[in-house]
Amino acid sequence: MIIRLLCIVTLLSLALPGCAARNAGLAPPGPTVLATIGTSRQGRPIEAITLGRGQTRIYLIGSIHGDEPEGRSALDEVRRVLEAGAVESGGNRAGGGTTVRFVPDMNPDGSLAGSRTNSAGVDLNRNWPAANFKPAKGRGSSPLCEPESAAVYADIVRFDPHVIMVLHSARGGPFVNFDGPAAAATLADRFAAAARAASDPRWKVVAEMGYPTPGSMGSYFGDDRGIPILTVELRRGDNLAMVAGPLAAGVSAVTAIGDVALVPMSRVQPEARVSNVPSIAGPPSATGGGSERSR
Repeated sequence: MIIRLLCIVTLLSLALPGCAARNAGLAPPGPTVLATIGTSRQGRPIEAITLGRGQTRIYLIGSIHGDEPEGRSALDEVRRVLEAGAVESGGNRAGGGTTVRFVPDMNPDGSLAGSRTNSAGVDLNRNWPAANFKPAKGRGSSPLCEPESAAVYADIVRFDPHVIMVLHSARGGPFVNFDGPAAAATLADRFAAAARAASDPRWKVVAEMGYPTPGSMGSYFGDDRGIPILTVELRRGDNLAMVAGPLAAGVSAVTAIGDVALVPMSRVQPEARVSNVPSIAGPPSATGGGSERSR
């Protein structure tokens, strides 16, 4: 899928020379950068793709649960929209637009097996160093004990995002849940409104999931670190034609937002607030970490 995505970007850059000027959210594009940021327990690569060179940084995870393929299958369309500016969703942020870093799949072993967990049976959305983390068989013995969550955590710290989005799917979808400061609710509202306008009136905002989520990304990054994080729940079983357009519109609306005050993670709550967090060497990076390759 990564190779196909890069080919699409290359063709668009040749066929649509004026697309950057029409793009509401991304800054004028630099090279598309592909990086391997880590490997799974079974040795499969975890890859990240960086688009744009703007000052506002958004980190997007296409899949964290292997049995929820709807988001990662639609990332081609999301990237096409962001590259070509096909969805106009508002003014650009003052100071130079947005950089978006995609991790298409942070659980490649689970995706291959069609399982929610990684190959060790750990739910990667319960393995984060949140204040509410409690060791358990399905959460891991300690925060970030799994190589997949540790790799993505290190990449997030280096990228230093203003916003995080994670794609899931649920029988009660599609909806957007949020954690973090007041800006998170605003971003969730904009996402859902844009998705509804793109032909799917089912999209809504759900403020509470209705069940505990110890050690989740929302608990850690939203509640503990104070960063807006959107949990985007697609409708389980929806096909690509139903998912791609509204999802791309919602993501584009978040990249285009320019009237909401956003602060990078490194300037909100310090990392030391939560114990069991490994130290990450090096300063924040606009492209994150890993072995970078420009395309």
